[in-house]
Amino acid sequence: MPYKLGIYGPLTEEALTTYRRLGIDAVFTSLGGDAESGKAVKRAKERGLKVYACTWTFKAPQRDEALWVENIQGEKILWNGTGCPNNGKVRENNLAWVRAVSENLEVDGITLDGVRFPSPGSGLASFLSCFCPYCEEKAENLEYDLPSIRKTLKTSSFQDLLALMKSYLGPLTASSRVKELREWANLRRQSINEHIVNVKKTVESLNPKMEVGAATFTPSLAPLVGQNYNDLGQILDFLQPMVYHRGEGIACINHELAKFVEDFFSEEESQARALKALYDLLGWTELDLPLNLQGLKRDGLPLMVIKRETERVKKLMGKDGAKLTPIIFIHNSSPKEFKELIKQAQKLKTEGLVYFAYYENLKEAT
Repeated sequence: MPYKLGIYGPLTEEALTTYRRLGIDAVFTSLGGDAESGKAVKRAKERGLKVYACTWTFKAPQRDEALWVENIQGEKILWNGTGCPNNGKVRENNLAWVRAVSENLEVDGITLDGVRFPSPGSGLASFLSCFCPYCEEKAENLEYDLPSIRKTLKTSSFQDLLALMKSYLGPLTASSRVKELREWANLRRQSINEHIVNVKKTVESLNPKMEVGAATFTPSLAPLVGQNYNDLGQILDFLQPMVYHRGEGIACINHELAKFVEDFFSEEESQARALKALYDLLGWTELDLPLNLQGLKRDGLPLMVIKRETERVKKLMGKDGAKLTPIIFIHNSSPKEFKELIKQAQKLKTEGLVYFAYYENLKEAT
């Protein structure tokens, strides 16, 4: 594996100095195929750092609703600046970026971020999608009954979606509702796999020395957004599971679970029961976990969750395929928190590790 310790962050002089001080050997950053990006990459390379260009994969403009996802109510939604992964124009925009970076920048590889469908953390209005004409066509080609899936999702409860998660995390549940929900999840998976394969082939045709990887959802939630670790491990060169134990946005595990519960239940007692059901399903029953949404959002989850989720990835991926380099959430950590995070991360026994993300006072944390 070309990198052992990476970080998401800028390529400024101050940041580059901090990276080297921390023993970081690779930077993951947003870049275009332009001259200024080329100069930034050169500065980092001169410091002995590897550079990986990152893209928000299915980015779409606010002005063009035709590119957005369509939910079960027929509403068009742009979730976190992202459109439908099956929309041909959205895909081609991303492939154009891939070609520009592969041809014009001396980077070591590219990383696909947001290479998925909406998650519970984006709210049910976005999560329960997509039913646009492009997804209809994809479903028909793959022989899925999308109208029936849409009907099932319209009446799905928290328990139904919990059963869907259980079907991926434990023994397969054979109920008809779970079967249709799995078809929805599998349609998402096959759609995401298709684009990632196209990205990989594009890079290989232009610059075969470049690696292609992805920042992926934590494994307990990955099937819900169209990511399958066994599949991706066979397609990509490296995988970066976002095992974020805390944080305020999408992909942070505490935020995802809190939003999932919040969108179904308004009473504190019901929310506590729902959280307990999720924790039980995920195998975290013996951990000291918050049973109220405010505490979960504010304090996050115990550091042990990082280890548990990483172990789950290892089981899903097997020994062959992509290199495993989890991303841990260090942003705005105090010196004490940072040291504890690093201590826990060193126990993961993976091929590499990545920090998310650089912040102004990071040098003080060391």
